[in-house]
Amino acid sequence: MNHRIEYGRWSFPADKIKNGNIHLASSLLSDSLEVNSFSAEVECGDPAILNFKRNAKLLYYPEPDRNMVWRVQRIERIAPVLYSISATSTLGLLSEGKHYGGIYAGAAAEDVIRDICGSIPVYIKGALRRIKLYGWLPIATPRDNLAQVLLAIGAALKSDMDGVLRVEVLWDGIGWATGASRMYVESNVSYSASITAVVVTEHQYIKGAKERELYSGTSVQGDIITFNEPMHSLSADGFTILKSGANWAQLSAGVGTLRGKAYIHNTREVVRNLAGQAEPNVKTVSDATLVSLVNAKAVANRLANFYQWRETINAAVTYQGEIPGDRIDMFHPFDHINSSICLQSADITLSNVLKAEEKCLVGFKPEQIEDIETFEFREVLTGSGEWDPPDGATEVVAVLISGGDGGRNGEGIEFLSWSIDQSGLGESKYFNIANNTSASGNVSATSSASLAQDETKGKPGGAGGSGGTIYRVTIPVTPHNKISYSCGAGGGPGQTGKPTRFGSKTSDLGSKDPGGYVDPITGETFAENGVDGNPGGNGGGVGAAGAGVDGIYGGAGAGAKKETVKPETQYTWAGSYDDKFYEGHVTRSGEASYSGSGGGGAGGSSGRNKGKPGGSADSSAIQITKNTPSNGSNGAYSLELRTAAKKPGLGGDGANGANGAAYGSGGDGGGGAGGIGKSGNMSLTSTINISVTRLRDWEGNLDPANVGILAYARLTGPNITSAELPKGGTAGSGAPGCIILYWGTKKEKKSGLFKDKPERIFLDRLGRRIIV
Repeated sequence: MNHRIEYGRWSFPADKIKNGNIHLASSLLSDSLEVNSFSAEVECGDPAILNFKRNAKLLYYPEPDRNMVWRVQRIERIAPVLYSISATSTLGLLSEGKHYGGIYAGAAAEDVIRDICGSIPVYIKGALRRIKLYGWLPIATPRDNLAQVLLAIGAALKSDMDGVLRVEVLWDGIGWATGASRMYVESNVSYSASITAVVVTEHQYIKGAKERELYSGTSVQGDIITFNEPMHSLSADGFTILKSGANWAQLSAGVGTLRGKAYIHNTREVVRNLAGQAEPNVKTVSDATLVSLVNAKAVANRLANFYQWRETINAAVTYQGEIPGDRIDMFHPFDHINSSICLQSADITLSNVLKAEEKCLVGFKPEQIEDIETFEFREVLTGSGEWDPPDGATEVVAVLISGGDGGRNGEGIEFLSWSIDQSGLGESKYFNIANNTSASGNVSATSSASLAQDETKGKPGGAGGSGGTIYRVTIPVTPHNKISYSCGAGGGPGQTGKPTRFGSKTSDLGSKDPGGYVDPITGETFAENGVDGNPGGNGGGVGAAGAGVDGIYGGAGAGAKKETVKPETQYTWAGSYDDKFYEGHVTRSGEASYSGSGGGGAGGSSGRNKGKPGGSADSSAIQITKNTPSNGSNGAYSLELRTAAKKPGLGGDGANGANGAAYGSGGDGGGGAGGIGKSGNMSLTSTINISVTRLRDWEGNLDPANVGILAYARLTGPNITSAELPKGGTAGSGAPGCIILYWGTKKEKKSGLFKDKPERIFLDRLGRRIIV
């Protein structure tokens, strides 16, 4: 065999290659990437070969005009002029170092692959470049993260002879033939157990609101802090974030704390049943975090296509250049018929005739890019009507969201309860004059008032309405076979939203989710719960201001006051009693005292809507009303003082809740009313003194008699009408529901010349053009 090795300035023809091995392998699912390896023992008289550079290029020529590129990893001297060389494929370069991953929300596959490969050249087939990726990649080796991308887009990794990595879909055509003449007798056939189902986990990452501490301590300039789960909204105290990603942050020098908010990780399983058996044998893919709603079906279908094939031929053959991933027309060693196989691995022994131990999966035919159906199209339906499935669509994922529920109104204050002590309201006394010519005496009355304490507290806000019920279902469709639909109306304040229907499906089959529904393609959130209304602020204590809430101030309090009626004398000569007349004078006085009142609390907010400020307590002077002295026909003399209790600060009205914004979202609850300021005690005292100087009959004769006096002190509650009482905010209505549709279409297969690269026609081994 005329083969040779070229490395640096050394060349080793066939007679200098004593033995060697090449291991070639490819995962037909690309769920892992195995590094190809090369090893050989060569005869060399130059010890300088030991001064090798790791990853230096080595060329192996199995034929004079065909070479394979390898990267040297180790050279050892095993005899005076015999050296062992170990090398890997270009993929081995991706097994070292770190790729820092990140969160991807529609990133093009080409951009992600080139970021992973860095300076290593890679060719990406055109149809794969624009596929969008959704999900997360952790910090891992570039090789591991590249495998995640390939699994997500349905591609495989191959290498050109010049070492360039190629990302492409495995070809489903037959490229080679292995007849009986190429096979050795030590071949065998194995059979795996039947797989009953494949389960693929679909992943979604949503920005969460909970902040946590990620690092605390000292950092040196350029230190990189890594996270074991994706984070967003990073912030730092004590040092500066120089650069960052979802999985890491680079810090400046300093001593401080790094914080961030975690993503919420939601998962959902997609199941494909293969064979019904009593004992289940299930294959799962749970940690492929670039599998999302968009591609989960396609990944599950690829797994189902792969695991349905159980027969594997392990054959020793004469190697002619086939590469793992190629389909071959192979002679079956036991059935003695030709079978279609897909090459999984080849262990090639370097000798005069290249002998390969090949592992071949019988019957497997890779899916083509035209067969891969991802849910890349999206449409939102509102209102009612008919949806016409587009050409090429075979099934649709429908997310039915009912109308959101209305929020609840905030509580207001409906009445005030006043406590007025009128036990000393009026007092009377009679004086017997007898034969005396004069008599005197005094009478006093008091009253007091205070506000019931339970209305000083701010009232609670109303609860936000629940987001709509969410039901996700996959439905087979036929193009232009229209499906009727109706989206439920949102509920008014305190009312439930109406269901949404799509064909025979209804949102009532689903459930509510506190986090709503986050669209994996756009990142929009639907069916969110409405915001709860906040409680109003408490009214202030005696003389204190009411509490402010959410930046809105409470009202001012009022301090203690006192008002005095100085003694006043009134003279009356027209009094009579039993035809008796008397005259004299009356002196009256009084006092009102007030210990102060608190200001009203601010009304509670609702979302961005703010409540009203609290009212201030009445701080004006006390006004005492005095009546005109009078005497009754029974000889009693009466006097009254009257005043109203001071008005405390009234609470502000709660804010009105906003209507649900996004489809299926609940209305916001109304804010609670602010509490009324606490009213201090108020009292009023009225004192009357009477002195009768003369009493006689019609003839003017002095005559004994009884003369009465009566005093009143009337105190009433504050003059507050029901219209003035603090009110709770009106809740918002829920938003109408909607239907979110996701679907894909299979690409049209185009026939013509098969091209290996743009503008380069692919030929078979005999130089013939291949038509597909």
